[in-house]
Amino acid sequence: MAKEDFSYNHKPYLQNHKLFNLLLKRELMQFKKLGKVLSGTNKDTMFETWMNEESDLIQSCGKSFGERFCAETTIDLIEKTKETDPATAEVLNLLLEQYICDIIEKDAGTFLSNLSLISSEEYQEIQGQSRQLAQDLADHALNIVEAFGLSDDLLSAPIANDWSEFNARDNRGEVDEKVDINY
Repeated sequence: MAKEDFSYNHKPYLQNHKLFNLLLKRELMQFKKLGKVLSGTNKDTMFETWMNEESDLIQSCGKSFGERFCAETTIDLIEKTKETDPATAEVLNLLLEQYICDIIEKDAGTFLSNLSLISSEEYQEIQGQSRQLAQDLADHALNIVEAFGLSDDLLSAPIANDWSEFNARDNRGEVDEKVDINY
């Protein structure tokens, strides 16, 4: 089997994307660790190792793959959009960077100590970047939500209206009154 090329020579715009490369390094290091563990098993111990002993690592590998894949796909889209719609590409880039910062913040233990991918100072910089991105995205929040084309009915929640009146009667599990349910 041919070895996978993770150099991204075919996508040079990924090579200098610091946040993306943190996701990529985490994924590769986790899969390398899993490969090392599984190489020490045989047909008698593989099931026990896979299902019980290393299930957390296996789940983490899958999540890391999915998160990196989503980030990479988004970066590809941003690259395609830059020329035709730079304003949209800019907002997508803000969302992407916020997404990756959020991943790093939620999995700080892995990035900081388990794999030592970043220092505590770099982590603090990422936290600061995340706060700044949240502020920057606030200006675009309504347009982002509107871009999904969700109706006001779908976005509304009982708590956003008069919840006392709403809860004054049986709502059958908060089913909209327009829906006719015959008991």
